[in-house]
Amino acid sequence: MKNSVSLPVVKKELAILGCIIILAFCFRLFKLTGYGLQYEEIYSFVFPGLFRYSLNFSSAQPTYLYNFFMHYLQAWTSNEWVLRMPSVFWGVASVPCVYLIGKKVTGDGLSGLLGAFLLAVSPFHVYFSQELRMYPLVAFLGAASAYF
Repeated sequence: MKNSVSLPVVKKELAILGCIIILAFCFRLFKLTGYGLQYEEIYSFVFPGLFRYSLNFSSAQPTYLYNFFMHYLQAWTSNEWVLRMPSVFWGVASVPCVYLIGKKVTGDGLSGLLGAFLLAVSPFHVYFSQELRMYPLVAFLGAASAYF
């Protein structure tokens, strides 16, 4: 017989997860433009179309990232805050993935919530979610592939 969890417990878990996601979003927005663009970020900003038709094996950034930035920059302004929002999005999106992984592995929502909270307040994840680089996208895709 399958273990069934009552509906109020599931609603409570989802409410706590929603609060954790809001917390993660607030942490990543705090001082988002406080330290200016760094060299690697300027490189991604200035040369997004440079690698569109050729592969650059000396760069650690995947080619599709430059294609994304090229189209993203055409659609939006070059404001520093707007440029870093995709990284913030992928950083926040990895928090529910960690919750799902913890719930799937242990069968308990509490461990998933603990993992999601730890990722939401992790200084390294917050820092890299505020950069104009591919690190939060890789974290999200890694977590999503681990779950599915």
